[in-house]
Amino acid sequence: MKIRIKSKGFRLWLYLPYSLFLNRYSFSILFYSLKRYVYISPIGQRDFLRQIKKYRKQFKGLTLVEVHSSDGDEIIIRL
Repeated sequence: MKIRIKSKGFRLWLYLPYSLFLNRYSFSILFYSLKRYVYISPIGQRDFLRQIKKYRKQFKGLTLVEVHSSDGDEIIIRL
């Protein structure tokens, strides 16, 4: 996962391993924090994790988040 943050006088590029985010424990924390808003069954959670891993291989470099402000700041998160 590549994270790029650029603003006036500050640039940061982070290359983080997929195993840090795409594992069962991080998704369990994610679904626990979202359970107030969305309910996903345990089988659905497992299928969601499988699909994310499949898409990571299929669409390498896919942009997940791209934010540009009027000040010229930008944040880009890619697979």
